[in-house]
Amino acid sequence: MPRHSQAARSEKMRRIIEVAVQCFAEAGYDAVSMDEIASRCGVSKPLLYRYFSSKAEIYERALELHSGRFLEALDLVEADGRGSADQALLLLDAFADFADRNDAVYELLFESESLFIPAFMDLMHDFTTLLRARIVTGFPAMFGRTLTGSAQAAEVEIILGSTINIARRLSRAQGEADREMLRALHLSLVGAATDRG
Repeated sequence: MPRHSQAARSEKMRRIIEVAVQCFAEAGYDAVSMDEIASRCGVSKPLLYRYFSSKAEIYERALELHSGRFLEALDLVEADGRGSADQALLLLDAFADFADRNDAVYELLFESESLFIPAFMDLMHDFTTLLRARIVTGFPAMFGRTLTGSAQAAEVEIILGSTINIARRLSRAQGEADREMLRALHLSLVGAATDRG
């Protein structure tokens, strides 16, 4: 296939994925049909099937694409040598910035009920495993040095859950007072408030 047509195909696939992500965020995976995706993309259903064999394939490709982009964004955060509170706030801000710039994608990765659909569980498990590892290695000051095994895993889950939920609220906060309260709540929940600056 010539380079130009391959680039055009890749761009069309990317566009379909982006439109589908919006559809999934608005209505949920089960409520969205290939007809709706085709209509919102301005293409025929047969043409849509030339790019993707099913709605599940579109969803899977969206998860792969955007989970990779999120991990890349997290890798750009420079947290080395900072205390636990600073690292907790950097992590929170990274999640909140991503949510602010990519509302539908944030929902796809972290808030969608479709994350519990068996067809996508392995993919989401792989993503959350990589995400937990990135958080532990990229933000080490946030974690108790004495915890091991299941206690450490629980600590990571608490920090991740708190970060996901508070970041969403932070991305939608109205006013600096709300933002500061959410940051303070996050520090309290992750146990980093005592080491703040």
